[in-house]
Amino acid sequence: MIKLITPKNGAVLSAMTPGQKKFVRLFNGGELVGALFPPEGKGAYDWLPPKRGAGRDLAAPPFVVFRWESDEAAAAMFFEISADPDFREPAPVSVLGIREDGERENSYFAVVTNLQGGARYFWRISDGETSSEPFSFTTERGEVRFVWIEGLSNVRDLGGKPTEDGRYIKEGMIFRGPALDAIIDPPYEMSERGKKTVVSELGIKTEIDLREEAREIIRQCVLSDDIEYDLIPLESYVEVFLDYNEVSFRQIFNILADESKYPVYFHCQIGSDRTGTLAMFVLAALGASDKAIDFDYSVNSMTITEKRSFTGSPEVKAFLSELDKRYPGGTYADKMRRHLIKAGVKPETIEKVREIITEEKK
Repeated sequence: MIKLITPKNGAVLSAMTPGQKKFVRLFNGGELVGALFPPEGKGAYDWLPPKRGAGRDLAAPPFVVFRWESDEAAAAMFFEISADPDFREPAPVSVLGIREDGERENSYFAVVTNLQGGARYFWRISDGETSSEPFSFTTERGEVRFVWIEGLSNVRDLGGKPTEDGRYIKEGMIFRGPALDAIIDPPYEMSERGKKTVVSELGIKTEIDLREEAREIIRQCVLSDDIEYDLIPLESYVEVFLDYNEVSFRQIFNILADESKYPVYFHCQIGSDRTGTLAMFVLAALGASDKAIDFDYSVNSMTITEKRSFTGSPEVKAFLSELDKRYPGGTYADKMRRHLIKAGVKPETIEKVREIITEEKK
């Protein structure tokens, strides 16, 4: 007999860790604005933990422990989790195996991460022939969704953010992060478990590599021949206005306008500067607000990169100044959309991308 214990049926789980919630709280309270270079000892980012090894621990999603009791041996049990009450397809999450609880007789657990926000899930235990009655739970929609890929840092879903016309950017469609194959002094190295997350769990179909330095070195996705690899170099910050980046913008948005290419993973080396610059333009194209774009950039502070602030970074200030010079009036998001069109990205292409990866507010 199998008895499910936790999460309890009908539970509501957080999509963010306490540290991530604190970051959001400080950001929304205006305490992180312009805080990249504060007076010595008075920094708004001082609460962040110091770097340890490959990065900060804040750059990981919650790990949820699922517990149950059974008189069956662990080898005879299967943990199932799905967004479908009939369990026709497994949910695209990471399940870290079934383990026996050494402190409780006939008690077992599994650890699950990479849950999406604003979603409903069903879980049960099966012996291959019969299954327990399922439990369901929902997740809160969070302001940021980090994704755990073992060995990497600063991987996150660009989705979950609201647009100014009342829609949401879908989760599980477009991801940003560091290189899947770091070629220059990598501060990390993806494990075999991490590779499985990218290929089998996230189901990435397209990799967009923004690194010019990868040319003549990498010609295909290092993880799977089934993942399309597109090397499309793009500069960061003010250098993005150099003319040759216009071709890159057109190529990238043509990919994003093809529904068969999703889920998409785009990256540079550490997933912060070039990746962050492209993320600004993608979010702007999708109709995100200036604040949402600011937040996505500032979230880099919780990762292996240095403390970042949209209004405090001299690189971003130069970028915004150039936007003001080229496109007077309107929001920064509007200026970025205007630049994409100037670069040759067709308005109908931008609209197609919006159709694919945004949805009505639920």
